Amino acid sequence: MAASARRITRRAEVLAGGYHLLRCPDCEEELEVVLDLLQHVRSWAAEKAPGFGSAGVVLTVTEWPEGTGAVQLELDADTRIAEIMVWADGNAEITFVDVTAGEITPEHRDLRSEADLLDALSVMNKWTGAAAS
Repeated sequence: MAASARRITRRAEVLAGGYHLLRCPDCEEELEVVLDLLQHVRSWAAEKAPGFGSAGVVLTVTEWPEGTGAVQLELDADTRIAEIMVWADGNAEITFVDVTAGEITPEHRDLRSEADLLDALSVMNKWTGAAAS
């Protein structure tokens, strides 16, 4: 069973809205599962929080009310702020703020995988100048 699960996972296709279609190579079945991007945001924040704290960056995670399916993560490094709002369906809005210059730059992303989310978070990390790894 574990070997089949590994083979199924390797054959995952990303569909719209953060869904994955899994095809079983040993059977006719197709399984649809949801990629839990919100849990990935929470886990990333919990793992990285100590590094950000020692780098002088304030990491804040805000859970939006039940039913909205969204998590907001903010990295505040005094002169640079990066914020991402991630919805369960894979939509994400990132805002980069240069406090000194008074500039705000928005960016939209369609997150289709954990790798897409990690790329967005990495860009935010670099923007703030924090070296939390």
